[in-house]
Amino acid sequence: MKNVFLVLGAQKAGTTTLYKILEQHPEINCATKKETKFFIDEELYQRGLDYYQTSFFTPGKEELPYLDIDPGLLYFDFAPQRIYDALGENVKFIVVLRDPALRAYSHFTMERFRQKENLSFEDAVATEAERITTREGNLRHSYTSRGFYYRQIQRYLAFFPLENFRFFVFEEDLANNTATLVESLCSFMGINFDPQLSFEVKSNQSRAVRSELADQVLRNPNLLKSLIKQLIPLRLRRKLRPKMYQLNSVAKAAKTLPEEQRLSLIKNHFLEDIKQLEQLIGRDLSIWKNSPPQ
Repeated sequence: MKNVFLVLGAQKAGTTTLYKILEQHPEINCATKKETKFFIDEELYQRGLDYYQTSFFTPGKEELPYLDIDPGLLYFDFAPQRIYDALGENVKFIVVLRDPALRAYSHFTMERFRQKENLSFEDAVATEAERITTREGNLRHSYTSRGFYYRQIQRYLAFFPLENFRFFVFEEDLANNTATLVESLCSFMGINFDPQLSFEVKSNQSRAVRSELADQVLRNPNLLKSLIKQLIPLRLRRKLRPKMYQLNSVAKAAKTLPEEQRLSLIKNHFLEDIKQLEQLIGRDLSIWKNSPPQ
């Protein structure tokens, strides 16, 4: 595969929105699903590059730039080596970064909705180090751990030059200047900006469960799920599962992290990493370090 672009993350930094915008572009061979997990899932990775190309990208578009969006790639320390081994040093990277304290809280509320978190946010952060020692805990409860962007990017720079990267700030670029960000990405990818792209996409809104009973049926082992597994192929079940969750949920106003608590998290967990990140990417991140102007 040549001319490959990977959106590394961060998780909860608008990557689903970005996927929904860029998959519309006729000059991009966008992965047929967001988060292919190829470079993260050991079983998928062992199937090889041909499997990756034929399973997740549209055939007949090999001359177009490939685009895979998977926010887990930024976090897992083995991902850079796997990407380098599979694709070589010429792969390009797009990184959208969000205030790490707000990112952590958004991650927490997502796990609460999924009923994978029963602690308060304060207790979840306090006990995170011991909880992420298991695979499931690392996936679910790595609230602050995923916010050390400088450390994570440094792992990539051991394999790829800095000029292979484009960095964006969620609050300033994706949330408020989406068209400008996409135009910059098109230039980076060597394609034309398409003015017909729709930016009116809504992704990962805060949700509440409609029916607790239906939610329990969807999430827990039961006879109905056993019968479905026998009747419906795995690939189709994977497509239907998120649609069923969506049908059993309703949008609600997102909870916000109090500013005092946000600043405390920044000061006690992330400040030094943010300062190093500023130097690395040449970007002033005062929007994360300070309270917004009144």
